[in-house]
Amino acid sequence: MSLILISKIVITQQPTNAYPDRSEVYTLTTVNSCEIESSWMNLTSTAHLVFPKNIYVKSSTDKRAWKLQSMYITPPADDGTIAAGTSGNKIADAIDAANNAVSNALTTAVSGVNSAINKVVNTLTNTNTAATQTPIFLRGDKITISLGYAYQPPASSSNPFTSVADQVRTMIDNGVVNSDGYVPVLNPEFEGYITKINPRMPLEIWCEDNMWLLKQAQCPNMTFPADEKGAQGVLSSLLKSIITPKDPDDPNYTYITETIVKALKNFKIQNGFGTSTIPTNIGDFTTQNQTIAQVLDSWRNDYKLECFFRGNDLYLSPIVYNPTDFTINGQLSSFVYDFQNNIISDDLTYLRSDDLRVGIHAYSVYPTKTGDQNITQSVRAEVTIGDTDGELRTQYFWPPSNAIQLTQQQVEAQLTTQAMLYLNKLKYDGWQGSFISFGLPFVRHGQAVTLKDAVIPERNGGTYLVKSVKVNFSVDGGFRREIGLHFKLNTDSDSLQSYQNGL
Repeated sequence: MSLILISKIVITQQPTNAYPDRSEVYTLTTVNSCEIESSWMNLTSTAHLVFPKNIYVKSSTDKRAWKLQSMYITPPADDGTIAAGTSGNKIADAIDAANNAVSNALTTAVSGVNSAINKVVNTLTNTNTAATQTPIFLRGDKITISLGYAYQPPASSSNPFTSVADQVRTMIDNGVVNSDGYVPVLNPEFEGYITKINPRMPLEIWCEDNMWLLKQAQCPNMTFPADEKGAQGVLSSLLKSIITPKDPDDPNYTYITETIVKALKNFKIQNGFGTSTIPTNIGDFTTQNQTIAQVLDSWRNDYKLECFFRGNDLYLSPIVYNPTDFTINGQLSSFVYDFQNNIISDDLTYLRSDDLRVGIHAYSVYPTKTGDQNITQSVRAEVTIGDTDGELRTQYFWPPSNAIQLTQQQVEAQLTTQAMLYLNKLKYDGWQGSFISFGLPFVRHGQAVTLKDAVIPERNGGTYLVKSVKVNFSVDGGFRREIGLHFKLNTDSDSLQSYQNGL
């Protein structure tokens, strides 16, 4: 059975002040290379695309084919520069051709001269019109990327397709899988917005996920009072109250009102994948000349509230691993990788728990009542456990919901318990690092993988949570997925449940 690489990249135009009617949807089924990085640790998932020189895209409505060289308002010249007030080399070429026509016409008749001049005028007019047409791709356009393989079932005399490329293209364009041809297996690898376009050949596009919109969303300068909704309540208010331009002539007016504001209304804030009871009260919070993304980044640094997108779900929580991602009916479920089968290369190190010298400096900030019991103040609790002579990691833990009713000794006792659970996840017999495999299976961060070794049985087994995924897809290098490992999972239900509790 043969496999070939397939891709489907869909770009949806977004309106701007200069081009308010941009709404076409374009699909590209060919790409030179694609690199995607995603992790709950990075706030933003990114993608980088490189397209071949001679490629066409099709609109979902008018079905016209646009050549890649015509995707700019002013296409680049051969040296990559753009001639001021022109559309690259087209006008110069047109003038040269017309001049030759004029010279030839002068040797025959005056009528030929007039005809040649008309050709010059028409050529210049048409070229300049094309140069000012609505650009196909712009920074801020929405993009989705699906990658995968196409495979061919056993040969059949009824297969009417003689070309693999024709068959795959037909299936992708029409959305039809023919049982006698190649069957595409496409997975949604990325969803976001174009953030940068390199107007050269080959065309390069850089993208970020929905976090890019929050980088454009300016917060009002105001104070949000502490309440039982915590950080999620503050974020919900920010999504509804971003600063929008009042002047329709503002260059950002259309994009902010038509794209950003509408998108923010569809975002769903999640705390621990809808299962957490961890309080995230950050007290009175003031924004000052910040974007929403800057606010989220400050919460990551100050309160260890991790933030990342999955589609339109914005996770804001101390919890980064969802048990439903790596369990089925409460039982551990993972993707299996074998060192002698589907692991291409690795940067893994096998360590034993005795080899690791790790300590935890745990701290928490919790509310307490003052002497008159009418004023609440914040108190910091700190404990240090583990190997203090080794690598000492500082880790914030959210206080229990009833912390205001506890003594400092009781809070510190619970903090010690939390830190010990966390330390046990850091010290284990097993692998640390990352490995590279094929594009399938489709693995995302937050899921689990099991490593097997048929040659060295002692290294067999071990299931790990995935903290990062890097996808490389190219004509030369094939389809590869680099998986970064985090904690090693135990199989008992209590250990699995602890991740749901934010540990």
